[in-house]
Amino acid sequence: MEKQPTIVPVQALSHSVEVYLSRSHRSTRIIYLIILGFVVISFALLFIIRTDVNVRTAGIIRSLSEKNEIRVASEGVIDSLFVKENSIVQIGQPLMKIRSTTLDEKNQALSDQYTDLENKVHDLQLLTNGKHAGLTSPVYQQQYNFYQQKQADAANRYNLALKNFKRFEYLYAEHAASALDYDKANFEKNAAASESGLVRQQQQTQWQAELNQLSTQLQQLKAQLGINEEYKSQYIIKAQVSGTVQGMKGVQPGSFVNPAEIIGEISPEDGLIAETYVLPKDIALIRAGNPVRFYIDAFDYTAWGDVAGIVQEVSPDVFTKDGQPFFKVRCKLDKRQLQLKNGYTGELKKGMTVQARFKIARRSLFELLYQETHDWLNPNTTTNGQTAIK
Repeated sequence: MEKQPTIVPVQALSHSVEVYLSRSHRSTRIIYLIILGFVVISFALLFIIRTDVNVRTAGIIRSLSEKNEIRVASEGVIDSLFVKENSIVQIGQPLMKIRSTTLDEKNQALSDQYTDLENKVHDLQLLTNGKHAGLTSPVYQQQYNFYQQKQADAANRYNLALKNFKRFEYLYAEHAASALDYDKANFEKNAAASESGLVRQQQQTQWQAELNQLSTQLQQLKAQLGINEEYKSQYIIKAQVSGTVQGMKGVQPGSFVNPAEIIGEISPEDGLIAETYVLPKDIALIRAGNPVRFYIDAFDYTAWGDVAGIVQEVSPDVFTKDGQPFFKVRCKLDKRQLQLKNGYTGELKKGMTVQARFKIARRSLFELLYQETHDWLNPNTTTNGQTAIK
């Protein structure tokens, strides 16, 4: 007997397997499409969304110029000290005076010699002009007295010769003396008469020669004194730059110093810069003109904010400290103070440490993801991201 089909009520169809499968398939498809759309949109956003790529490094705030060392040119003892630690000085301001016993003795000897020569030249100028009043040098006072004695002796000899001549002249006129005796007496008179002029001429020639010689020596000595005075000025140490005196601990009057000894330094007051130290693996894209932001360690950046800047100079050569190579990057700061919301300001000072962020590029998320994946999968990279040298 053939089985008759069962008629199922319409209300029961909603609970059938077919209806359940049909409804489940529709929900799954919607979820699938949503997930697929999310993945597609996310993948597309990897190419659209771009972000800044920064290099982060440490640094320090310092003066624009290098610190100027205070050096001593010659040995000696500190006679006077005009500054102390942390004193603010201006360029050319005396810092200290150094006393050198050897130089002082040499200068004193030259000064005494110069005064003696000056007096002698003064006396010779008087004597060569026929004057004798105002002689100051014992040497030429004695020479003048000796000259006067020679002139007196010459005058006495002339007077004696003149008397003798007159006697023979009378006897010759009375035919009591021979012509030979008369001529001899006349010759002796004339010789005695010319002796005084000859003595004067010889003495004037001698004095003029000595005047020329001593004048030359005086000029040479004057030049030497000028050189010594210039050399003496080196014993007054002056500030080569304006700034703050540092590192003078233990320096005090009475201290002995040696040539070329560094007794302190001056930190210039010519503006502030940030000097940062960048590793070789990060230096490639950092160049002059790149923007940079600084976070001052002494100020909480969440309250004080940061300081903008720009790269001024990248060192052309690498430096090494404790076996770690690095490049010096000097940056200009846009401002020298930070400010809270209530108006309170904080000044930037030399020596403050900073954290610098250099903006080197702007890349998409896909490029960054690709770079990270490449570094992870590339067997030729080391753990710090640098390419290994085979």
